Amino acid sequence: MVDVHCHILPGLDDGPDNMELSLAMAESAIADGITHVVATPHSSNEYFFDYSRVRELLEELRAKIGDRLILASGCDFHLNPENLEALGEDAPPFFASTSEATCLSSSTNIRFRRPWIRRCTKFSSLA
Repeated sequence: MVDVHCHILPGLDDGPDNMELSLAMAESAIADGITHVVATPHSSNEYFFDYSRVRELLEELRAKIGDRLILASGCDFHLNPENLEALGEDAPPFFASTSEATCLSSSTNIRFRRPWIRRCTKFSSLA
């Protein structure tokens, strides 16, 4: 079983506060029969997405959990003007390789002008 949307990395968003809680989440996933987890920290107005920190924490969790759970990184990417602008600057951290994932979230009260829609469409092919 694969969990494609999990806030398992510590201290990045509304997920666990520390690595011990991350490990407990990983152990719980293993006990439930989950074999793969995609860590998807938020990138939103509330939570800054720090790709290098995500990779650092992912590697630390991988080292602690071993091969009992396959971990990949992704992003819970909120569709807001700031994030869409960031796509034009450096898209790969948000839309990673084919072995990783990006979740898209939008607010019902956000309105985008045409350039934002074109930019989102342009970068959607990177996913």
